[in-house]
Amino acid sequence: MPLTRRGLLTSTAALAGSRLLPAASLATLMAPTPVRAEFITAALAVASAVAGMVAAHNRRGGGAVLTAMGQKLDVLINQVASVQQSVAMVLDRLAALPDRIDELLRENEARNGRIAIKAALGRYADQIHSVRSGYPTLESYRQDAKAMADLQAVLNAFYDAWSRLKAQEAYDPYTALLVPSAIALEHSMLLLRGDQPHGIVARMERDLEWFDKVADAAVPTSAAAYRAGAATRLQALVEKASATHFGRALAMKPGTALYECVGVDDYTPPIHPRPRYRPGLSPDLAFDETPGRPARHGPRERMYANVALEEQQVVVPARAIGATQDAVADFTRPVLTRLPPSGVLAAGDPQVSALPARIQAQDERDGNKRAAIMRDMLERSPRAADFQALEVLLAQIATERARISFATAALGVMAEARPRVEAIIRDLRA
Repeated sequence: MPLTRRGLLTSTAALAGSRLLPAASLATLMAPTPVRAEFITAALAVASAVAGMVAAHNRRGGGAVLTAMGQKLDVLINQVASVQQSVAMVLDRLAALPDRIDELLRENEARNGRIAIKAALGRYADQIHSVRSGYPTLESYRQDAKAMADLQAVLNAFYDAWSRLKAQEAYDPYTALLVPSAIALEHSMLLLRGDQPHGIVARMERDLEWFDKVADAAVPTSAAAYRAGAATRLQALVEKASATHFGRALAMKPGTALYECVGVDDYTPPIHPRPRYRPGLSPDLAFDETPGRPARHGPRERMYANVALEEQQVVVPARAIGATQDAVADFTRPVLTRLPPSGVLAAGDPQVSALPARIQAQDERDGNKRAAIMRDMLERSPRAADFQALEVLLAQIATERARISFATAALGVMAEARPRVEAIIRDLRA
């Protein structure tokens, strides 16, 4: 299916329907631990925020594909400056992300290709400076054989990096962020060189393949496949989480459920009279009974603790994205928390009378000590394993949501850029 904004929104809505919980207004691969998953989630939240910044920059015109085919040097240079800003922002933000934040992206080789494109950008900036300072007109620049040779060398380096990414089938979300700006960079170099419209059209038509590949879920390395894989894993994780003890208790919705109720019944067992033999006495006096003692029933007390499931916003720090203020990610992180225990309550209290309780009968007349026993029972609860099982799954769920968010944002950048590229092609053909 062609990458379009409408198609992207439709598929995104379908993925959103698979979320575990309703999204709020907003925030494992090697080992399935919350710490590992939270690291990946945080890094992907940064990547998603970067994608949003790129999209906003492009919508403001900073990443627009160049359209000037005339001979006015100042117009071309000003447009190229906009392209430089766009490409530089994308590459700098990508370079600032942690290395290999997500094993599914297979980052190393593709990163080398992007670095090569950035190097080509730097060399091209030198070319523009040379044009501005050394030539009165664009035509005089094009008549300089050395200048043209230098520009061709930059183009060759760019195409080498571009081909490397294509050979690696680097259609992933990271590369998707770069493609529109890289196409703009290529277009600007062809304009500067003075290529004929039909030649530029041929190049840009080949570039359209990037939009198709990135959006094709049948291509294993594509952003669309990356997102579809995350959606499939998310659904499996939701089902697994729903089958856990606390998943069932909470129906996997924000709210609270009982963690455990414990109790101490202050109780001293009875001592029954027992026959006692006393040697040396006459037979009728040799046996009597030891005195008994009735059972003592003290206070019956209970204590309980709840768990809470909530959706937390994911905030991306400004310093992580080179911005002036923090950004709020467009996905939420489900978090399970064990709430503080209740106070000491009588067994018949309405808050606890209907709760299943794990009770320990103990001869303990000190109320403070009974409370300490109950707190320790909650700390050592067998429900801790159930809590941890769901906690691990929720961390993995947040990671898959972050992957969906990142891929969706990257696909959005591509979806918004494609109509512009196609419009340029139509204009060039006219």
